[in-house]
Amino acid sequence: MVKELNNFSKLIKKGGYIVVLDTTLEFINQKFIKKGRNFGKGNGPHKAVIEFVSKNKSFKIDKDYHLKSHITSAIDGFLKRIK
Repeated sequence: MVKELNNFSKLIKKGGYIVVLDTTLEFINQKFIKKGRNFGKGNGPHKAVIEFVSKNKSFKIDKDYHLKSHITSAIDGFLKRIK
């Protein structure tokens, strides 16, 4: 997934966003995750986001969107291009 974020990041202008959904899978009890998926706790969208922003200083996590939501599937998933 980090590879996908790197590829998409090249298309985003300063001030634009990449939105990564399903980051909440990291915080859900694994018994509720469908078996056979190739991602889950420690190996999913949230981890990819954290890895991506730690290496790509042109983006930051914009917490404003998910903090305003009462329900979200995109915790830390709003990535704003700042450079």
